[in-house]
Amino acid sequence: MRFNLLFLALPLLAGCSETVLEPTTVDAATSTRGQILVTRTDGLTSDTRAETVARFLRHSGDASHEALFRSFGTVLELPELDTCASPARSLENAGDESPITVELEHVGQASLEVDGQVHVLEPRRIPELVEWASGTVYSADDALPPSGTFVLRVGSATFPFEFSGAPTGVRFDGETGELAWDAGTSSWETIFVDVLDGKHLVRRCHFVDDGNASLMFVADDATIVMHRLLRDEVTIPQSGSAEVRFDFSHTLARASR
Repeated sequence: MRFNLLFLALPLLAGCSETVLEPTTVDAATSTRGQILVTRTDGLTSDTRAETVARFLRHSGDASHEALFRSFGTVLELPELDTCASPARSLENAGDESPITVELEHVGQASLEVDGQVHVLEPRRIPELVEWASGTVYSADDALPPSGTFVLRVGSATFPFEFSGAPTGVRFDGETGELAWDAGTSSWETIFVDVLDGKHLVRRCHFVDDGNASLMFVADDATIVMHRLLRDEVTIPQSGSAEVRFDFSHTLARASR
């Protein structure tokens, strides 16, 4: 397995202490782990993309679930709250832990309902997703509203989520570094901000969702992608635990200050 996410510390930033993102270790005491990702992205133009993807991994071997999901590119690395980090060092190659065989389990029907509209997550049987994994991946690319009550159903289990959704009222003052937005309604939600040079991640910051933060030393031609994040852990009967992650983002150019 190959990993290409690198992290390098920056100098201390005013109003935002600096750390290096550390890969976390997840104890794979059980052999099954799910991950359900609900994403919505507002681009610089009027285009909006949304996707819901669910995977349920069962594996043999000593590799952690975190390492396996990282190989799919679905692990979100965040610095501590009120800190920033930037690309710098290779994450450990989880493929060296031990030979593994991964089955992406079929767990029955799955859907996401919002505003009375049901989005069915279609199960797709993939003979060989990568050389060490095969099975079922659930997905839907239906349009999603920017916020609301989202009801996730997996098998016989139902999980409702109130989510403030994509950041609104976003304002960035390039002279002072002040970033402002309409605060979310849940203490479970946080904000993370990616500063991009073209398509390359320069820095990532993580903030309490209270409507104000400092984002210093942003280049004039940088792009800022502001994400509102909601994460939760659920238990799906006969399938084990799963991470549910809502990540709705809003993109703005540095020049829009």
